[in-house]
Amino acid sequence: MDKSRKSGLAFLFYLILGFVVFVVFSHIRPLFSWPVNLAGTLLVILILLLTSLKLKEMERYLRHSKALYAFFSASVALCLDFYLPTGRWLLEALHIGIDTPMGIALDKFDSGMIIIVTILLLTRLSDENLASLYLTKGDIKQGLTIGIIAFLISVFGSIYVANLFGAQNLTPERIYP
Repeated sequence: MDKSRKSGLAFLFYLILGFVVFVVFSHIRPLFSWPVNLAGTLLVILILLLTSLKLKEMERYLRHSKALYAFFSASVALCLDFYLPTGRWLLEALHIGIDTPMGIALDKFDSGMIIIVTILLLTRLSDENLASLYLTKGDIKQGLTIGIIAFLISVFGSIYVANLFGAQNLTPERIYP
């Protein structure tokens, strides 16, 4: 089999796998009811882990092993985010409704933390260093400068876009409270 055909098949395989992990068994809007979604998600997680471990033994397929382990890590993180009720516990403890801007923000923060921590832990468990996730020590001054500039651009950009969609009298002073 020629190289371009192999690359095309690998692309198609990873495209379908991404669709299964991120769309079919999505943690945002699962396509199946609770028991089918949970069973399917756990089956995908198990297949990805076992396949990744088997391919790790074969030097020729090592890069595919790492890619499948990355999909495994993402699947575990998304499954934990979907089935752990930590966001609900947090909102109940703080007496904040999910239908408020603060509730939505806290729910998203909770989801982010679960997903990030899970992926970091599973990466470390696989004997990979965090540099494999492009997490390396950097220049804090430069990072904060870029971060603050990006934040300000997104705040003022979102005000402009909101005004395009009909928001009235939207200013940073009105948004902050």
